[in-house]
Amino acid sequence: MSVRLRLTIVIGCLIAAITAAAAVLAPSLVERVLVDDILDADAESQSLFFDDSPGFFDDGFLGDSKFIDAFDFIAGDIVVNQIGDENLKELIATGGSDDLVVAIGGDKFLRVDASGSQTFVSIDPTAVNQPILTFFGLFDGGFSSTVSLFDDFPVDVGVFGDSLVAQLDETGRAVTGVREVGGVEYFVSGDAGSVDRTVGRVRTALWLAFPFAVLAGALATWLLAGRALRPVRAITAQASTITGGTLSERVPVPASGDEIATLAITVNGMLDRLESNDVRRRRFVSDASHELRTPVAVLQSEAEVALRSPDRTDVEALASGVLEESTRMATIIDDLLSLARHDEGVAAPTTEIDLDDIVLAEASRLRRVPVDVSAVSAGRVLGRPDELARVVAHLLDNATRHANERVAVSLTSTAAAVTLLVDDDGPGVPEAQRAAIFERFTRLDEARSRDAGGAGLGLAVVAGVVHRCGGSVSVESSDLGGARFVVSLPAP
Repeated sequence: MSVRLRLTIVIGCLIAAITAAAAVLAPSLVERVLVDDILDADAESQSLFFDDSPGFFDDGFLGDSKFIDAFDFIAGDIVVNQIGDENLKELIATGGSDDLVVAIGGDKFLRVDASGSQTFVSIDPTAVNQPILTFFGLFDGGFSSTVSLFDDFPVDVGVFGDSLVAQLDETGRAVTGVREVGGVEYFVSGDAGSVDRTVGRVRTALWLAFPFAVLAGALATWLLAGRALRPVRAITAQASTITGGTLSERVPVPASGDEIATLAITVNGMLDRLESNDVRRRRFVSDASHELRTPVAVLQSEAEVALRSPDRTDVEALASGVLEESTRMATIIDDLLSLARHDEGVAAPTTEIDLDDIVLAEASRLRRVPVDVSAVSAGRVLGRPDELARVVAHLLDNATRHANERVAVSLTSTAAAVTLLVDDDGPGVPEAQRAAIFERFTRLDEARSRDAGGAGLGLAVVAGVVHRCGGSVSVESSDLGGARFVVSLPAP
């Protein structure tokens, strides 16, 4: 599947899960909030009827202590009959104590345990330390099993969370709980019929919205993903047309400035490097072919001459010419292999060698101009002996080729680096060409002829080997009047 389709499916499933969870959980949360509001409202309304005492008979004639005393003998029966045995136990459990405390009036209270046993007590309401049921609340409907004043309203009481829930068979559902009023906890109740209707509407609305939410989310994801991936399709289409012969083409870069634009810029940067490498490779192959063709042509010419006139062929001269050209060709091939090793990114060498031994050995070879090695001191570096010998040989060959009468070599060491200097008294290197001479197949104007200059690979090999060893090479003016090549290699 495409990224667009996978993203649409994942987002659609995520929206479906969230919507389903909301349809399941939201009604319960809404119900709890509405029930709390109802109980809080009942607690506030009950508080209006008992400013100082929570009893039902607190004001006027009904609040007279004699009437209250006379009422004691029937109060217990009214409470027990009104609540019922089963609901009495649930109220006691809801209050979290061993009995139910009912406010009669003034400081008189009725304690009723789970078996229906009654005890009248006189106590300060703030010292009761458990929820109090008032007569006002007793006849409110939420605590009753049978409302004696209205026999057609039977009530079935059950527990809902930390609240008591009474189901009125005909009129709706009543909910009860405990609230604190004036520092005293009271049982409160209320009709939850409106709560049920509201919760039902919420649940229905959420389930009806379920398919529409999923479809809308999936469609929006499909459209947005398509719009976001449109530049990717353009990049893919353009990239598929680029071949080895069309490396100059580039993929379009969107103006969004996001990750896709960064991807396009990165791809174009890669194409720039590929094109540059391809140009350099083509030039390298062309130059290498040209350089190798010359000694091959010389060898072929001398062989043809020898075959045409075998009697007049000087074997010694022929052998000397073949040896010279084959040596030249072997040098070019070795240089090409060294450069190929550099291009492959071969790991840096880790073997310690004495660079001064290599310098002295190469300087002892017979050259057109003698080499002064009086300033060569000990120096150890990391590298391959054959590669560093080629570096020193190329530097000395280059110096003696351009020197008039003198070439001097010095080698110094510090704790951080070993420095090799090769000086000559020749014409020097123009400042504008000092960086170019380390490129492949580059020869200065005065060294263009085959007799005067090499193949143009020597200094490129020097730069490649030195860089692979972690060092640097440069050219500057010499105190002898010519060029000074400076090679710095890190000390082990």
